[in-house]
Amino acid sequence: LALSGAAFGRTWYIKPDGTGDAPTIQAGIDVASPGDIILVAAGIYTTTSIVNINGSPTPVCAFIDKNVKLTSESGSSTTTIGSGSAKIAVYFKDVDASAELSGFRLQTSFSGYYCVDLRSQRFLQDPPLPAFFPRGIRCDNSSPLINDNDVQLNDVGIELIASPATVSNNTVSSCLMGIAAYNSNAEIVDNVVHNAGELIVCEGA
Repeated sequence: LALSGAAFGRTWYIKPDGTGDAPTIQAGIDVASPGDIILVAAGIYTTTSIVNINGSPTPVCAFIDKNVKLTSESGSSTTTIGSGSAKIAVYFKDVDASAELSGFRLQTSFSGYYCVDLRSQRFLQDPPLPAFFPRGIRCDNSSPLINDNDVQLNDVGIELIASPATVSNNTVSSCLMGIAAYNSNAEIVDNVVHNAGELIVCEGA
């Protein structure tokens, strides 16, 4: 009975007008405990907070550093996380396979191209990618389940760094890089990746 109780946590309901169990998605994540579900109503969620990533203050819409499930109530066609001012829509740090992200459109901004000095020909391959590249999803040392999302109009769709994540049934489009995996024993299966300068990049992965 104790194990059964631990497996099912509380559900936090988030609404775009701020009248849910917490006023924002990030506030819901902050008050949630491992095993909880953050259930997000249909709407557009653009609020950002500043997260220190490798010494760089970075605007992020949702920062997940605990094993919770972030899911939408109505699916990616009606539920968007992202902002033109955000560098990352959803950022995972140090979570395991019990964490999950499902059912969202994730959109930051898409530059279309960058001009790069030819001496930096491996600019797009060597991690970490430039901080000014907006990402739909970034995982650091994390293994969440990322499924049933529509990741579009980001310079990098999904970036995995030392992250054996499971990436399944997502659509990734209109990105300079669709999915980038570095030193990550990830499972990437049943996704649609199109309209990208580089579709899937794996190094040490």
